[in-house]
Amino acid sequence: MMQALTARGPRVGALPMGDESFPVTGGVVNDVVAVFRDREGRLVSCWPQELTGVPLEERSPPTIPQPYRGRAGIITHWPVATTGRMVVCGSLQRWRIAIALDFDSHIEAFSCEPVELRWRVGRRSLRWRPAFVARTRDGTRQILLPAYSGKPPAVHTERLRMLEEAADAAGWQVHHVQEPSGVRATNLQWAAGYRFPTISMDEERVLLRAFAQPVGVRRGAAASGLPELIALDLAYQLIWQQRVHIDWQQPLLPDALAWAA
Repeated sequence: MMQALTARGPRVGALPMGDESFPVTGGVVNDVVAVFRDREGRLVSCWPQELTGVPLEERSPPTIPQPYRGRAGIITHWPVATTGRMVVCGSLQRWRIAIALDFDSHIEAFSCEPVELRWRVGRRSLRWRPAFVARTRDGTRQILLPAYSGKPPAVHTERLRMLEEAADAAGWQVHHVQEPSGVRATNLQWAAGYRFPTISMDEERVLLRAFAQPVGVRRGAAASGLPELIALDLAYQLIWQQRVHIDWQQPLLPDALAWAA
């Protein structure tokens, strides 16, 4: 049963928040405990199978993320375009991935490190927060982990094995995602500045008509007949919404070619 935790420690019968031992029932998955915030912001804990349907993608982290153990890190925040929620990221890598997830039309909502998993290996008590929990537009929940460019360390392999078993019990999918880099990362950060829509249906119609054939962003905006600076801002909005396409491997300059979807 899901149980509440308080700032002073667990209530009677609740699972502990520290590195102390917690109930073990024998199986690998049953040894894993999930700690997260409920709808009212209280810390609660449960077994993985009880997480089915819990909207972790709408929850804040159990505590403020710290990228370096025992030291305060650079905390970044990302207001998500699809939900308006503020996602707290514990590193610039997670911040860049958050931008890419916000851009992904298949992702409906996501949060960074909203759940902490705790388990035992022999006499050791371990804990880990997977990077992201996301909900796709078809309602599937996914655990998203930053991909390694080379061979992942042994500790990641061990965590992944535990996570996959817990995910199977909770009904989650587990995927690795690439951190955007290079020109694509720069383009995403630029276009993301226009992610909150202000465009009207009439403005959208004339702009899509102006980009019916590949044309430079600035020239297409000017051809729409709208005021020049407003039209350029709205064109970038359509690029973020993927209603107007560009080559994301080329710099998103005012003269970059763009065309309607």
